Amino acid sequence: MAIAIELGLFAKHGVEVKPLLYDSRTKSVSNLAAKNLDGALLSMCDIIPLAAKIPLKVVLITDTSAGADNVVARTDIESVRDLENKRVGYSPGDFSELFILKMLEKNGLTRQDVTLVSIYSENIPNALESKTLAAGNTWGTYTTNAIRDGNHVIFSSVETLGLIISAVTFHASVLTVRPDDIRAFNTAWFEAVEFLKSNPAEAARMISKHTDLNPEEISTEEFKIFNIVDNKAAFIRSQQLTSVYTSAQAYIDLFVTTGQLSVLPDLEELFDSSFVEPLDAVKTRNMRKKY
Repeated sequence: MAIAIELGLFAKHGVEVKPLLYDSRTKSVSNLAAKNLDGALLSMCDIIPLAAKIPLKVVLITDTSAGADNVVARTDIESVRDLENKRVGYSPGDFSELFILKMLEKNGLTRQDVTLVSIYSENIPNALESKTLAAGNTWGTYTTNAIRDGNHVIFSSVETLGLIISAVTFHASVLTVRPDDIRAFNTAWFEAVEFLKSNPAEAARMISKHTDLNPEEISTEEFKIFNIVDNKAAFIRSQQLTSVYTSAQAYIDLFVTTGQLSVLPDLEELFDSSFVEPLDAVKTRNMRKKY
């Protein structure tokens, strides 16, 4: 979004965008729920519970974690299998819990085979140092700090592409009233994605202007950024986690099991791939219909 603003791409396609940068996921979720926002960039774990309460439309998949999220373990834990009967740190009720469960499943273990301990991600390095945990789910700087202290990564989100996924979602009413604006927004976004991929250094400088980060701190190496082709594939129903339907269902199953969700969102209503197609392609098609 920062790139699109700096390059004037939203203005180029005729849509006004007012970006609001939040320091908390919960703030953006609550503001979207209160209709203080037309739309928001949220993780799937935040979209699903909200979509069960209010009509939302996911129109664009932005990215998935591809190494940014990890399970870091002490040196005496050589593999995930070694976590049996051990204490594992996680954040309950969100993508961290699902990430841990998928890790266990992939390695022939279940929730009952370990002791899950609720802990903030930033506290994982200290918990490993004090040996109160055998392993824990964390990310970014905290992973780096844990490795610096002699620990190591035993599981990464590279192995769960599509699970920790983010998307742009709008109130359904916005799509009804302003469909051209939504398509213009997506068109500008995809152009910004192409710029990011071909000009990472310049893109980082643009992003730094809209955040508290220095350009050298900005990287997309541990994320898969979705372009138009990736989006079209993601909106297709399949058994792959990279399908938004499969990813969303995984969160629904978790939240139903944990009692966080009693009313289920309609995924057919939630996901709308019709706005992925570029604005120019739609105009061309409409012209053909006209003549």
